[in-house]
Amino acid sequence: MHPWCCFSVKTDFNSDPHYVFKAVLQPSNRAVAASTSSGLIKLYDAQAGTQLTHVGDLRGHADTITDVAFAAADSPGMVHTSSKDGTVRGWDMRAGQEVEQFQAPGQELLCFGLLEHVVAAGGSGELLFWDRRTRRQAAKLDDTHMEEVTQVRFHPSTRCVASGSIDGLVAVHDTCKPLTNDEAFVAAINVGTSVEELGMYGARDERLWVRTGTETLHLWEWGRAVTESAEGGEGAFAEFLEARDTATSAAAAAAA
Repeated sequence: MHPWCCFSVKTDFNSDPHYVFKAVLQPSNRAVAASTSSGLIKLYDAQAGTQLTHVGDLRGHADTITDVAFAAADSPGMVHTSSKDGTVRGWDMRAGQEVEQFQAPGQELLCFGLLEHVVAAGGSGELLFWDRRTRRQAAKLDDTHMEEVTQVRFHPSTRCVASGSIDGLVAVHDTCKPLTNDEAFVAAINVGTSVEELGMYGARDERLWVRTGTETLHLWEWGRAVTESAEGGEGAFAEFLEARDTATSAAAAAAA
């Protein structure tokens, strides 16, 4: 298996001296949202070839922005963010305004995920859940991770939520069940080192990928990874132990 670069773009972010934490592409490939060290979410039009066009900024968080995603499938004009100010916020990109907010007072939220009316966010060893319809916190799971939760992602068809942590675990909980530590827990994968990013891929999201803090990439079959009787973390079907170098080489080859 050899990864390749699909496309690349270059931009000077309008000569802004601040650096970028994370940039995400809208599923329709029409826009890019980038969180920056200045506390802004910068919006770009991605339809003009390989050059991004700056179209606006979103401002509102009182502390570092920790995650950004086009997470609301039913609202393509929205982008969501989480922050160390203890909030997850939804923004209307056309209006340039915040339209929803979910609060965890006194906590730093490091990542989030969203599926229909459920919002999940990770903090210091905890998973927090809100109902988008009421904007009230619905549950808290605090018995899975021992350290900071770095990623939260929903599996669209099973409605399970996968969370990754510095503690090296990927935990899976079923949001169709009562959201308690015992009843919602499905399985855990021990990656063996801190989890930086994770997600699902494939035509039916049938596979799971995990990128670690040591720049390794691990791939699992989703059904196998979430079955308690399976080998879990020992069952990755592919591993790239020098993922950054591989991706850099692929991007360089595509740009040549």
